[in-house]
Parts: sequence; structure tokens; C-alpha cells
Amino acid sequence: MQMRKLTLILSAVFVLALHAAGQDRTISGKVTNDKGTSLEGVSVTSPDGKYGTQTDKEGKYSLVVPSGVRGINFSYVNFEGQNKTIGKLLLINASLRPLDSKMEE
Repeated sequence: MQMRKLTLILSAVFVLALHAAGQDRTISGKVTNDKGTSLEGVSVTSPDGKYGTQTDKEGKYSLVVPSGVRGINFSYVNFEGQNKTIGKLLLINASLRPLDSKMEE
């Protein structure tokens, strides 16, 4: 778990170093399930997939994207994906719902 956290931190630092230009912005927030429980390991990406990160054990994320990126996507195994428009927001939280695992008859 420590290695994963270190990798996440180093990835964030690397992304920050690469995108230090004034036009970049940092979007952050928290991802929970529909009952309010934090979700660790949720993928948070730009629509084109060029920028991305994962949530930590508290469900928190931080993602640096250029000003041209208009939205972010949240995806997690066995949960419905979610797309959010960034607009002028710097704090974007998401609540993901589990996929309905019942088979249609």
C-alpha cells in the first residue's frame, strides 16, 4: 500500500513538473459510492485519456489539466462511470453507483 501511495505522489509531482505553465489548472475532489463511502483506486481522466490519476484511500484525487480540457471522467470496476464538466470549477466531487448485477430475464 505504501508503494502505491508513493507511486501516486511521484506521479502527481511529475505531472505538476511537466505542466507548470500558467494555463494549467489543478482539479481536485473526492469520490464516494452512493452510500457516501470513499472509493480508493477510481480512475480520474481527461476525456482524451492524456491526463489521469487515481483516488487515494480516502477517495481524494488531484489532477492537473490544461485549460483546454473541458471535462473529466470517473471510472471504477463494477460501478457506473460518470462524466463531469469542469467549467470554472476547481473542486469536483463524484458519487458513483454500483452496476446492477441482476440479469434481465
